[in-house]
Amino acid sequence: MKLDYKFIKEILLTVEEYNNCAIENFLLIKKLNITNEILEKKFVAHILVMTDLGLIKSTNPNEHVPMGLLINHDESIDIRNSCYRLTAQGYEFLDALKKDNIFNQLVDLALPTALKIGTQLLTQTIWEKIKSGSL
Repeated sequence: MKLDYKFIKEILLTVEEYNNCAIENFLLIKKLNITNEILEKKFVAHILVMTDLGLIKSTNPNEHVPMGLLINHDESIDIRNSCYRLTAQGYEFLDALKKDNIFNQLVDLALPTALKIGTQLLTQTIWEKIKSGSL
């Protein structure tokens, strides 16, 4: 499955906009309007990759069912109740994704590379604003 940066951004934004410090995965699925098995599989794949990169964490980790997501041998999925929160790195990457000029430069990169470059571009943008006195 190819990663969808718009979907990653949508997930991160939804978690960020939720008023509590963490959001239950079932509520996140509802807010993202995930209504079929294809979208569920896409959601699971993206959540697991974002977890691998440290963008999100579960607030109630279970070593047997990471992030409350289980992929079965027949490729079916089992979603169990879990809560997700953004990590500091997740907030930083989301800030980069919110800037269209940075987002557009990242969409063709592998996610680990995009994470590094996005952070660098965001830092560069902030330093330019500080130097110009606009921040």
